[in-house]
Amino acid sequence: MDDDKARALARIIEKISIFHNLGTDNVRAILQLCDRRIFQPWDTLCKIREQSSDMAILISGQLGVFSAENRQISTVQPVALVGEVGLVTGQPRTATVRAIQQSHLLVLPKTSFDRLMRSNAAICLGVYRNVGCTMMERFQETEVQGRALAAELAASDEQLHQLHEEIEALRDGKEE
Repeated sequence: MDDDKARALARIIEKISIFHNLGTDNVRAILQLCDRRIFQPWDTLCKIREQSSDMAILISGQLGVFSAENRQISTVQPVALVGEVGLVTGQPRTATVRAIQQSHLLVLPKTSFDRLMRSNAAICLGVYRNVGCTMMERFQETEVQGRALAAELAASDEQLHQLHEEIEALRDGKEE
């Protein structure tokens, strides 16, 4: 890759949450550790419950995220990450990810990532700070969604209670 393309890619990658504010040189150091891969439609990037062994940056194409029941639960668009939390925490994959269309990715192996984190304190501090912020944002989003679902459940319970009372009133009217 020529230097202009590498700089342009680094500027794009810096916008991804875990690479935010690391600086172009540090992002370029990370990019140098990545393997370029092309996935064809329905190729699997990772499977649910597998050990996390890498992180991928979707450069172009589209990925699908699938549940244990093989239902598509979300779509990943460029420029986004797949597997960053597992890369950092070592936790198994929480979903299966497949290419929906031909997809170009940069894949960062966990061994290379861990070696970089041990050898570069600035990158390590920045990445872990950013991952913590990302996880907090996801937790807050989940909390908001949980409150909305709880409100929906309460409204449904109220409707069910009202229907039950109406049924009881109809029963009482028929028995007389």
